[in-house]
Amino acid sequence: MAAVWSAQYSDVSSSSVMAVHPSSEASHRAGQSGSVRHADPFQATDHESRINGNNSNNNSGQPHVPVKTEQPADIKVEIVNVLCNFKTHCHLDLRTIAMQGANVEWRRDPSSVLMKLRSPPITSTIWSTGKVICMGARSEADALIGARRIARNLQKCGFKLRFVDFQVKNVLGVVSLPFGVRIDRLKDEYPREVSYEPELHPAASWRVPETGGQLQIFQTGSLSVTAPNVAAAQRTFDILHPRLRQFSKPKEAPSMAAASRARKAAPVPDKPSSSAKRQKGLKGDVKPVPSPVDSDDMDWDESVVLSAD
Repeated sequence: MAAVWSAQYSDVSSSSVMAVHPSSEASHRAGQSGSVRHADPFQATDHESRINGNNSNNNSGQPHVPVKTEQPADIKVEIVNVLCNFKTHCHLDLRTIAMQGANVEWRRDPSSVLMKLRSPPITSTIWSTGKVICMGARSEADALIGARRIARNLQKCGFKLRFVDFQVKNVLGVVSLPFGVRIDRLKDEYPREVSYEPELHPAASWRVPETGGQLQIFQTGSLSVTAPNVAAAQRTFDILHPRLRQFSKPKEAPSMAAASRARKAAPVPDKPSSSAKRQKGLKGDVKPVPSPVDSDDMDWDESVVLSAD
């Protein structure tokens, strides 16, 4: 009986040993070898390290320094003119427009009619072929509104037209930098991109083929941007602004010409007219100038004797 019990006990113990999880067996072996490494609960995982930008394989011992990416410029381009056009798909009688339209001006050479709007401030050139060119808007939305109002005014003159093929052809923007630009050094650094002829024009021209825009750069830090649309104008400035900052200089004092213009713009006190001067002379306000005295008419005192040394 004892032999049977011992045999069953040995079978149970062997089965329990075989049921041990292999990971625990591996840890047991690692513990026997003395290379057990406990996981740190505060240590970031590989996925978190990649998210935070830390390199787990950096064995140099130096702290990780995040790379600073270049931020876009905060300066916005101020749009001062938007050039657009549209078609009417009908013939326009310019004489009828000049006689019945409002705020129009007839132009003989070339044969066209100017029509102006007050709000938005747009000046349109109307051709007999049905093409209309509008300029003067400060945004693309104002250009579209003004063009549709011009088309509505033409409809009131009796033309059965359609407002089609509206396109923004060109925009003009200005920027004033807080620093001046050394144009001569800019030309030496970028000889192919920059065109600078001081004998012809005081500004340097820089074309950007990626956006189709062009930048006019003045030494005072004033810029004018020409581009196909508003987004391209802002993109052109954002591309060239970091390069212009490399050649910055303090802004110059106002020139003599600007000072003279400021003096001319200052109010001047009114001067009295010539008629007012004559009236003052008649009233006796102005003292008459004494006539020269002749020596023969002077009364000499004979009692006074002049002795000569």
